[in-house]
Amino acid sequence: MGNKKRKKRSSSPKASQTVNAKLPRVNSKNMDSSDDNTLWPVILNAIMDTLSSLGETMDNNFKKIRDEMEIFKHDLKAEVQVLRNTVSELEMAAQMSSSKIESLEASNKSLSLSLASQTKEIATLRAELKKEKEKFYIWKSTREEKTFLNAQARTVES
Repeated sequence: MGNKKRKKRSSSPKASQTVNAKLPRVNSKNMDSSDDNTLWPVILNAIMDTLSSLGETMDNNFKKIRDEMEIFKHDLKAEVQVLRNTVSELEMAAQMSSSKIESLEASNKSLSLSLASQTKEIATLRAELKKEKEKFYIWKSTREEKTFLNAQARTVES
């Protein structure tokens, strides 16, 4: 009664995913009451083999899913770390750019003040030059007048 050897099923991941249990066909036409007692253990063993095979297949598939999830988790952690590093680098670059901009703005302000000071000095120097030119023209015309008057006075005396 049920002394048949069970087939050992492969538990490798490449094993077929569908289970084809070969159960004997049983119907009321080909079964008599004496077969009834001997057939049920065979059917029960076939069902148990099928369930065992399904269990192994499910266990293997769940193991593969866990392994793939673990790989995905590690990959995701690595990508998150790369993103964190990139964000950190971008923040540092933004801070450096900000400080460089502030430095350039301060330099620009200093140069603007210097330019304004130099512009005032140039305006002052131009005004002084204009006054000196006027003094020179007055001095020159006064000298020419004196020379002309002296020349006339000599001609009158001679």
